[in-house]
Amino acid sequence: DRPEAPHGLGISSGGLIVLLANVVDVPDWTTAVSGLIGIGVGIDYALLVLTRFRSAMKAGKDRHDAVVEAVSTAGRSVIIAGGTVVIAVLGLFLTGLPYMYGVAISASLAVLVVMLASITLLPALLSYLGPNVDRLRIPFLGRRLDKVEGDGESPAARWSHWVQRRPWPAAVVVLDGPHAQEEPRRDLGVGPVGGEQRQESPLARRQAGEAVR
Repeated sequence: DRPEAPHGLGISSGGLIVLLANVVDVPDWTTAVSGLIGIGVGIDYALLVLTRFRSAMKAGKDRHDAVVEAVSTAGRSVIIAGGTVVIAVLGLFLTGLPYMYGVAISASLAVLVVMLASITLLPALLSYLGPNVDRLRIPFLGRRLDKVEGDGESPAARWSHWVQRRPWPAAVVVLDGPHAQEEPRRDLGVGPVGGEQRQESPLARRQAGEAVR
């Protein structure tokens, strides 16, 4: 057992942000934002690998083969998902706001750290635990693994079948949803409070013009 491994993971993520502050401007709240994003995607990636590992163990495979199956299947999904998130977060560079550059790089580093941990540190821990991974169980959860995988009775399977039967309505909702959310943000001013990048609303400009008259 190597209890220092999780601590090293946290130190590496925070240490990279500290080093980044010597190169680019990093706001004070960058660590909090990066931590929230890292925790969110880290839990998601860990559940992907853990679920595949438990399914392999339920199928009668030993811990070594179960880890290999988990990394070769769910691990690939983690890499693709993590790369997608990194590219999306780096899209903050398109805002043209210098103080967001450090946020984008810091959040990307946090995602990369948890992504690498999900395909390296987590499989090592699962190999150590083996069948004991199910020793402590949350009540009413984890029982569906006893059923045949892909039997079509789970909510996820029913939703997948519904989308496959009606692909066009699902595509319209996915494509039009971002456009509907973008409309209220067209007049939103983005920038530090009190800074030169703050944009005044049309109402404020109109009131200022009336005051001058």
